[in-house]
Amino acid sequence: MQETKVQTVVLMGSNAPDAQHWLQRALDQLPAVGEVLSVSGVYASPAWGFDGPDFRNAAVILLTDQSPQEVLRGLLALEAQLGRIRNAQGPRYTSRTIDLDLLTWADAVVDAPDLQIPHPRLADRRFALLPLQELVPNWLTPVGRESIGTLLERCVDNNCVTLIPEKLIRPT
Repeated sequence: MQETKVQTVVLMGSNAPDAQHWLQRALDQLPAVGEVLSVSGVYASPAWGFDGPDFRNAAVILLTDQSPQEVLRGLLALEAQLGRIRNAQGPRYTSRTIDLDLLTWADAVVDAPDLQIPHPRLADRRFALLPLQELVPNWLTPVGRESIGTLLERCVDNNCVTLIPEKLIRPT
């Protein structure tokens, strides 16, 4: 446990059939990791890094008194509960019921063997930047103090990322 609570942003993604259902199930269980403060809209985009069904992604601001490593363990446990199978010998990118990534940790940088924050590929992923921008439009990278707008301008991901009308319901 930390002395004070920290705001962190988690990106949720799914490309399973009924992806909206899987996002909502994950969101409903996130209070085990931290208090859900806000949820972005849901964004549709093509699979990234492999051929597969389109993804649905949404970002969530959590308030937590857990350490980054404790939050990561909680997210990985939640993924496993929701049927995510990680195969260290298999391909890196595959279809999944749910994917939960820590994008930011307040203004901190975490560089551990099992965890890097900000997410190391955040600037390369339009499907992560757009929900993040919706939730924290004034966020700046901890190193270099670059805006999300700057990251989006330089983003090499040219996939179409579309805000869809379906919404997620924040747990109470």
